[in-house]
Amino acid sequence: MKGKHILILTICFILVFTVACGTSVSAATVNLMGGITAQSVKGKTADEDFINSQAELYLKLYKDSFNKANSENLVISPLSVSMALSMTANGASGKTLEQMQSFLGGIDLEELNAYQQSFLNRQNNDYLKIANSIWFRDSESLTVFEPFLQTNANRYGAGIFKAPFDSSTVKDINTWVKDNTDGLIDEMVNEIDGITIMYLINAMAFEAKWSVP
Repeated sequence: MKGKHILILTICFILVFTVACGTSVSAATVNLMGGITAQSVKGKTADEDFINSQAELYLKLYKDSFNKANSENLVISPLSVSMALSMTANGASGKTLEQMQSFLGGIDLEELNAYQQSFLNRQNNDYLKIANSIWFRDSESLTVFEPFLQTNANRYGAGIFKAPFDSSTVKDINTWVKDNTDGLIDEMVNEIDGITIMYLINAMAFEAKWSVP
């Protein structure tokens, strides 16, 4: 008997950040990672500083989430928050970057990237699959710079998509989620409102045999 647990996190950003998982997308959606090749960069194994900073972040997320929850039943994935925001912080600057780094434990962003890269490489295996993607509205006010794409390729290997945020984008996002949860979750969004400009999506799929069937 197998047990399978799926954790999905979606974060919808109203703020603007200056800023591959093999899923096919509609003609209106552009995967910006298509022409980017990952370079060999060194990761950093989790040490006491990283572990402590992540523990503090996880505890704060649980505390804040339970305080605001309208139900006694609540499941959140702090790892999803940490991974998705770490990736996106590479597209931030100034005060926004300072605030994101502070929220993520105060670790220098380059170090944080190296930590997250090592974690991803160690955790992605036959039992656990972790995938990330960023979807942003196709708009003249949003610019994605190549250094951000290159850092993402080197450290996170996620899909970064520019899309019209119409019904075709809804279909593309749901297809990505379905592909990265082994088909167990086939709908994450059913419509996109006019003020949403970005989605961060982290998917984790865990599959293994129960120790006691």
